[in-house]
Amino acid sequence: NARPPLPSSCPPVLRKLIHLCWSRRPEKRPDFEEIVGFLEGYSESPEDQP
Repeated sequence: NARPPLPSSCPPVLRKLIHLCWSRRPEKRPDFEEIVGFLEGYSESPEDQP
């Protein structure tokens, strides 16, 4: 269950999504539709991007 370290340059919002996807409990993981919605919202928020 080892996870690779995330680079310090990883934006906090993407870090959160990654950790959600890594949940040990499958029911806690976002489904594909949720991931797409999250990424679409992120791509529309330039203040959250590097």
